[in-house]
Amino acid sequence: MAIWARAASLGAVIVSKDEDFARLTLLRPEPVAVVWLRLGNCRTATLLATMERVWPEIVRQLDAGDRLIEVN
Repeated sequence: MAIWARAASLGAVIVSKDEDFARLTLLRPEPVAVVWLRLGNCRTATLLATMERVWPEIVRQLDAGDRLIEVN
């Protein structure tokens, strides 16, 4: 919960592969946004290439106020 509380206090976005953070967007009242990386085990290069490809869409969704963004 420390990461969640810190993100809430800073207005930060959590980027994680952990499903628990995704669930917290449904359970907690704080307006914390989570980018949930659902890529499984992969090389860093694959992760970075995926993030580069989807980054404009992530930003669009965050700007629209979405709290949970899934990256596959």
